[in-house]
Amino acid sequence: MPDDFYAINLRLADRLCLVVGGGSVAARKTLGLLERRARTRLVSPRLTASLAELAAAEKIEWLPRAYQKNDLNGAALVFAATNDPTTQEQISRDAEALGIFVNRADDPERGDFHLPATVRRGDLLITISTSGKSPALAAALRRRLQGEFGDAYAPLTELCSRLRPLFTDRGRLADCTEALLTAGLPDGTPKERAAAARRILTAFVPEHVDIASLVRGIF
Repeated sequence: MPDDFYAINLRLADRLCLVVGGGSVAARKTLGLLERRARTRLVSPRLTASLAELAAAEKIEWLPRAYQKNDLNGAALVFAATNDPTTQEQISRDAEALGIFVNRADDPERGDFHLPATVRRGDLLITISTSGKSPALAAALRRRLQGEFGDAYAPLTELCSRLRPLFTDRGRLADCTEALLTAGLPDGTPKERAAAARRILTAFVPEHVDIASLVRGIF
């Protein structure tokens, strides 16, 4: 059911994740994990060319054989991406017995989690999920959001992160953030955005704050 899903962002840097499978789906899962600096163990007798390059460069741990239960040892997450239904079922049972969440490429409804479509702009992360019902719709919405939320939202997010410790009044912080957003700050040249930010911040930040230093290096 849709209300079974709890939205969460996981920090996977230096955490071990297991991917079982060596095809295109496994390649997408692996690349996504490496982008988030996860340690990745890949189990498959054969690999795509891109996965073989990663293995040769020792960017992943490759076990060139069929899946075994002890492959799960130490894993935080498991991605079952083989084309063998029996193996997929075995991975699910073994992971459940060990309390490890599993993502199933063949049958998302029987997995513990889905991967949402994402839009990243620096530290800004927007996720779109249909609870596994329609990846095509999630992808279409992502394309729309990519156009709406351009690269300029990365510096805006950085500026907002610097503002956070300056305000004890959270309502005042919310008003400042809304003013930055509604003023069209993500639009214009970097110089124009920096000037607009300084004008807006003058009306909100405490008097002792050096606004020029606050925005330095962002835009």
